[in-house]
Amino acid sequence: MSFEKYFLTESLKERFRDRILKSRAAGTDGTSPKQFEDSLDSEIELIQRKITNMSYRFSRFNEKLILKNKFSPPRAVYIPTVRDRLVLSAVNSYLSEVFQEDLKPYQLTVKANVAEIINTIKDGQFDAFIKLDVKNFFPSLDHEILLKKLQARVEDKTAFSVLKKVLNRSECGIAQGLSISSLLAAIYLNEVDKSFKHRNSFKYFRFVDDILILCKHSDVTAIHSEIQQKTNDLKLVLHSTKVPGKSEHGCLGKNTLEYLGFSFLGDQISVRESSVEKLRKRIRQVFTDTYKNPNNLSKDINSKLCHTLNLKITGCLYNNKPYGWLFFFQDINDLTLLNHLDWYVKKCFDDFDIDYDPNKTKSFVKTYFAMKSLKPHKLDADSYVPSFDSNSTEKLTLADVLGDLPSTKTKKTNITEYYDIKELEVLM
Repeated sequence: MSFEKYFLTESLKERFRDRILKSRAAGTDGTSPKQFEDSLDSEIELIQRKITNMSYRFSRFNEKLILKNKFSPPRAVYIPTVRDRLVLSAVNSYLSEVFQEDLKPYQLTVKANVAEIINTIKDGQFDAFIKLDVKNFFPSLDHEILLKKLQARVEDKTAFSVLKKVLNRSECGIAQGLSISSLLAAIYLNEVDKSFKHRNSFKYFRFVDDILILCKHSDVTAIHSEIQQKTNDLKLVLHSTKVPGKSEHGCLGKNTLEYLGFSFLGDQISVRESSVEKLRKRIRQVFTDTYKNPNNLSKDINSKLCHTLNLKITGCLYNNKPYGWLFFFQDINDLTLLNHLDWYVKKCFDDFDIDYDPNKTKSFVKTYFAMKSLKPHKLDADSYVPSFDSNSTEKLTLADVLGDLPSTKTKKTNITEYYDIKELEVLM
């Protein structure tokens, strides 16, 4: 497989435009993607020269600490320079091609994992679950073990040299936040996946460092011990089942199973309470931000509120891809939760002393049925859930509603770029 093809000029330019340009994150050199674009040709020449003669060196990564909750220590995410991001993206694509056949059977999306879990629970073959979590997963990945796995498949010396330099940024582990991090982690755990994925006596699921087993209650201890031995061989440590919210055993139908943000109990598929609470906070924040922002003190304030709030509720289709909270959780069947969220939205209107207009405010329940392609009350899914698929006129109008719009003299393409970023910020 050709490593060089990923570093051809047109390939790098297309990669930069599609995957990096719209980001606003800057590395330790302070250069933004927009600034990098101004010298793109010379930067690509530099990358090509240094990759070819194996002299490319990665800059120090910018560290950002993310606080998950008040009980957990902050998680470090690393931001490379734009140049390093472009190189890592190309290396990631090459490595994906090299390991495609090995990883494809085990690289399920969250949606695919959840669908398979639902079907397995409905099947009724198993009555127990084992949930396992790896301690400090990314920082614990052993370089020697990983390099042996890479060397066995990566034949290109230049590619292997670059991969070693990525790992050499630290004494142990992989920096989180890099485009290549998840792929390297999947390669590291591939033998574990192969060992357990196709067993008939239980069902094995893994998403990054979260492992789930659906099995018979009588097999729980033996299966847990076998997985623990495999992870020990990789110098990884599993959280004890005594640690709340990490590793645990339970009975299906009797104990609530929480996995990938979902909650499973009997026939009910719902959302983990902590995920619901985060959404409630984001909904309330929409009201707070709108009415405390001095730039929003105008006659359009209610329109801005409804627009932003409705996007939180419905999400949207963007370039034919679904974005939003309910799109992620559309496999739930807990209508009580959705009715509660609609009630909470109305409560926020009351708390902020704003008139609630059901004709202008979207509904979680109606959005859910729209996504299911049902049409209660003649609801049309395509119109109820907005789509922003490169319609520049619509983007300009909606960005204006959001406020902080660039000058009307700005080129149309720049307004489109601005809106691409702004709209997705509102959704997330």
